[in-house]
Amino acid sequence: AVLAGLLSGHHALIRSVPVAAAVQALAISPDGTTLLVGEGEGGTARYNTAILGRPSHSPLPGWTIEYRNDGEQLLFAGRGRSGFNSDGNTFSAAVADGLSAPLEHLRLTGLDGDAMTAGDAAYGGDGRLMAAYGDTVDGGITNGQPIMVDSAVAVWDTTAPDRPIMTVRPMPSFAVALSPDGQTLYVGTQEPALEAISVPDGRIINSIPLPAATPLLPKPAGLDTIWDALSDTIEVSPDGKTLAVGEGNLVALYDAATLTPL
Repeated sequence: AVLAGLLSGHHALIRSVPVAAAVQALAISPDGTTLLVGEGEGGTARYNTAILGRPSHSPLPGWTIEYRNDGEQLLFAGRGRSGFNSDGNTFSAAVADGLSAPLEHLRLTGLDGDAMTAGDAAYGGDGRLMAAYGDTVDGGITNGQPIMVDSAVAVWDTTAPDRPIMTVRPMPSFAVALSPDGQTLYVGTQEPALEAISVPDGRIINSIPLPAATPLLPKPAGLDTIWDALSDTIEVSPDGKTLAVGEGNLVALYDAATLTPL
């Protein structure tokens, strides 16, 4: 079931609804009236939070979904391309003015390889910037996983998704997050490590190793559970002082300025 975060003054479950597929992403509009439930390649369901009744449905892949802080733009990133109407040379991350509005793809160029996929994406707290991670493969398979050829993290102005203001490559990653002021990009890399990168000059200003148990790659879609989907993540507190990093089924907290565990 989807546990809607509609709580009044105390932590208690006040409502739940059954869903048809494993939940891969949740996004609540800034005004609190709309809940988007990502179902991976199965699409995205839209609920009215006042009633949580029968949802409307969009074919847009529900792997990563975020609302911009003004609620006027949505950011999507998908492990695959189904629903994005994109070929192997188009980055599978896009923005739209709503679930039914045309997609405007984030442009990421200069990577080697045959097929490009977005792994994660996030808005900055002030809504001016957005970041995404992407990698390319060459069609080969090792241990059941595609062979990665190249990778990058990039930052865009939300009004110009066709022109990244910063690209750092190669950087195999699993999660990205921007500080509220947009001056720092936090990246969970596949070393694994947690890195802080200055925006827009791309300088790595801090880096610490993460526990070896931190998931390095998403599981195949058929094996995902809500726990797997929510584990590969970094979130920044609204005041920009604390980072929450998913490590397996646990969440670890770090000081955002020093990357010291809390």
